[in-house]
Amino acid sequence: MVYNNDSMTCAQKESLLDVNSYQIFRLDPDYGTCVYSGNDSVTCNSRNYPFSSSRERWWFMAISNCLGKNGLYLEYDVFMRNGNPGQIFREHFSADEIYILEFNMAFFFIEFLMVILVVVVSGTVLYAMSQILMVLMLLLLSLGYTVVCGRLPHWATTCLIVFMFYFAIAYIALYIVEAVTFDAALVLYRYESSPGYGLMAVILACWLFYVGCSIFTMSKHKKKVVFYTPMLVFYSLWFIAIPITVAVNINQVPDYMRAKVVNFIEVISLFLAHLFYLILTWPSLANKNFPFHIRTTQISDFAFDPEQQDPDLTDGRQFTDFSVFGATNARSESSHGGSDELTEESPVTHRPQ
Repeated sequence: MVYNNDSMTCAQKESLLDVNSYQIFRLDPDYGTCVYSGNDSVTCNSRNYPFSSSRERWWFMAISNCLGKNGLYLEYDVFMRNGNPGQIFREHFSADEIYILEFNMAFFFIEFLMVILVVVVSGTVLYAMSQILMVLMLLLLSLGYTVVCGRLPHWATTCLIVFMFYFAIAYIALYIVEAVTFDAALVLYRYESSPGYGLMAVILACWLFYVGCSIFTMSKHKKKVVFYTPMLVFYSLWFIAIPITVAVNINQVPDYMRAKVVNFIEVISLFLAHLFYLILTWPSLANKNFPFHIRTTQISDFAFDPEQQDPDLTDGRQFTDFSVFGATNARSESSHGGSDELTEESPVTHRPQ
């Protein structure tokens, strides 16, 4: 072993190299590859020397000046290639790096395709979840939750669970059937199928429940008519937009336009629904409606009677029960030194009977 072997002299190390196998190159004008260029300098022309071996091995390059007593000043460029010029996957890669670039590039494109697939699937899932949560929120508002009551009755909770269960099942079944059984030659868009019709039926049932509960809440709480009327009108249109679009598609829209029409109506209606809800519940505009109109967060110097503060409160007793907490702050003069001391009374609870 020559490399890193300090027991051998420079001449002994050189003697092990074979000139015919291109293991040693003489940087000497006497060997025909170099010439004197003046000022005691030697210039050597570049050449290509091929190396071949039966297996991969490490190659080391060293410069020696065994007979010289002074150091060498060298300027050189060395290009070591594992392939012919132009072979980008072989030329400048060592044996232990070959195929790494190809594998990295291949899996980069695979991962990129997976990212696109994840985005598409996630978008579909998030869209379905946004639809389900929007319907749930509207049904809760129609029942007066956070507007006229703080707790739903058992029958309302049961209805919500049933509606949301069937709504979620319909969406899951729709996408599963679409992925497994849809024939692109027969089915033009997802709602033109049995699960799609089932989903339309669930949406219409939720709409009827929403309308009925909104009217019932408005009849019991007259002060909330201003809030519920625009919400009822707008979201009734939102509920029936897709079923009406599907019905019109079947009878009036050409086959090649149905998918794009349904997609446009879906996207724009959901966007408008979120935008309208944002405006409807804007804190500076809807402070009388949100949060819960009983003043549960107010701290005053006296415990108020909720029935006197809001006569409409009595109409909500059959809907739910609630508690009002009033904390009062008082400053009393201490008998020791006349300093002020902050005291807080225990919360006062008012519960309608």
